Amino acid sequence: MIRKRNRVAVVLARKDSKRIKNKINCKLYNKSLCQYETLVERKIRQLSEVDCLDKIILGTDDKDLKLIAKHYNNCELILRQSNYCDDNSKTMNDIVKNILTYFESDVVLWANPTTPFIETKHYFDALHMFDLLDSNNDSVASVSKSNNHYFDSDGAINFNLYTDEWCNNEETIPLFGLNNGIFVRDYNDMKRDGNLLGKSPRLLETSMIESINITEQYEYEIAKLISEHDSILKHSK
Repeated sequence: MIRKRNRVAVVLARKDSKRIKNKINCKLYNKSLCQYETLVERKIRQLSEVDCLDKIILGTDDKDLKLIAKHYNNCELILRQSNYCDDNSKTMNDIVKNILTYFESDVVLWANPTTPFIETKHYFDALHMFDLLDSNNDSVASVSKSNNHYFDSDGAINFNLYTDEWCNNEETIPLFGLNNGIFVRDYNDMKRDGNLLGKSPRLLETSMIESINITEQYEYEIAKLISEHDSILKHSK
């Protein structure tokens, strides 16, 4: 008999934010509930609807978030040490390794509350994709595709600049950027090196709007507008 693999989602939320004041309490509109919800509430709700997840770990230095965790049977609040909740004391690899010492699992799904339009269906898709990985891939990461014209220090990288006819956007070689919405990886591998993805990730594409990652105030204002006018999000899919 094949043993069912245990799957745990991790959400980190710290109290202080340098670029957006009180970011974890920023609110977006939820049309189905007809009310506003914080970024953390929104993310935990989305993950709670993924029925193949065994547990949700909410790691934070904010004790007030325990009210959110208590609302969901499969959500566990982990109060992290302050030196794991700032930009300077620890590397991201150290932060990842640290939170993974609080639980054990077979598979880790890493989710960020700052990507509010990465929804339940995306997490289903990512976990299903991970289950189907072969020897060519070792992890899953969500990305957004761009057909813009890109350069590096050596010149054009996804189109030919030295042709007589201009290359339109749809003719460029598409590039894919991590949007920090979803990472899925084997627990032991992630705990060993502290990396969210392996050397050969499989890419889960999401739209540009779904990929919005709120790190600046203007990004929050855009996200708030989208949440209040969900037709914008529908047209992006």
